[in-house]
Amino acid sequence: EVAKEVWANISSFAGYSFAKAHSASYAKVSFECAWLKAHHPAHFMARVLANEGGFYTACAYIEEARRFGIAIRGPCAAHSVWKTRREGQDAMRLGWHLVRGIGPRIATVIEEERNRAPFTGIADFMRRCRIPPRLLDYLARAGALDSLRPDLHRDQIRWIAQAVDLHGLHRHAQEQPGAQWIFPRPPCDDPPVPRLPEPNKYRAAFARFQLLGF
Repeated sequence: EVAKEVWANISSFAGYSFAKAHSASYAKVSFECAWLKAHHPAHFMARVLANEGGFYTACAYIEEARRFGIAIRGPCAAHSVWKTRREGQDAMRLGWHLVRGIGPRIATVIEEERNRAPFTGIADFMRRCRIPPRLLDYLARAGALDSLRPDLHRDQIRWIAQAVDLHGLHRHAQEQPGAQWIFPRPPCDDPPVPRLPEPNKYRAAFARFQLLGF
């Protein structure tokens, strides 16, 4: 009878218990994560996003980072690498892994080309990185090309992304990935841009949300 009573207690406890070693390891990880999140929030949240794990979506983690006062810097042709990473103490740069259509191979080409020589414009970026026209328009709408033409607003950048396809610039790719440059680099050869009304910040933000989910 004693054995039955003990076994019944063990059986009911097994429904919610952890092994002691399992509990101890979880406690250790919890303490470490809490310390990192409290003292190095940008670094911690960037690595949570880069890990692509956890219970919540990327959007939830990005909003949590925003509540911590971390500056959220979007995917960028001039700065992003494959994984999200910290930039400075209080900011993080979202990586290409969060952008639909960009895989590790394209991300590697972008980084290699950027390290060899800065991009002179959107057409230059398209040729050197072998970006398909449809993906180029996607990146323009997501704001990832803003840094290539800081003199233009988002709709004008998207206009160029569509124009380089119509002009067939992607089919005249004389610059091969890995080619040696002769400096100085040629000037920007993006097609002339018409005067277009500037989109308000809410429409631009909603377009980015539709494409990226955050």
